Amino acid sequence: MTMTDITANFHGGNPMSNAAYKSTPKQIRARQKSQVYRLIQTSGQNGRNCDEIEQLTGLPHQSASARMTELKKEGLIIASLYKRKTRSGRNAQVWVAA
Repeated sequence: MTMTDITANFHGGNPMSNAAYKSTPKQIRARQKSQVYRLIQTSGQNGRNCDEIEQLTGLPHQSASARMTELKKEGLIIASLYKRKTRSGRNAQVWVAA
């Protein structure tokens, strides 16, 4: 069975990103993705940005971002019209359930 990194178009097929994707068991990725989706879905119109997801789940940025990329690609979340500040003070896209 060949594992395809569905985020390859976003990180250009970076070998380290590919290795990280392949080294994370499918069940863990699925659990993380479900957790991220549930937090976005239950936030309603307020949505969540990646930094908020990281804080709420304890996931490292790379994992939270990867799961959000998967959800975007699957059409389960979409960009809202809003951005919110992150802990670093930068604006970040807010995502809502599709």
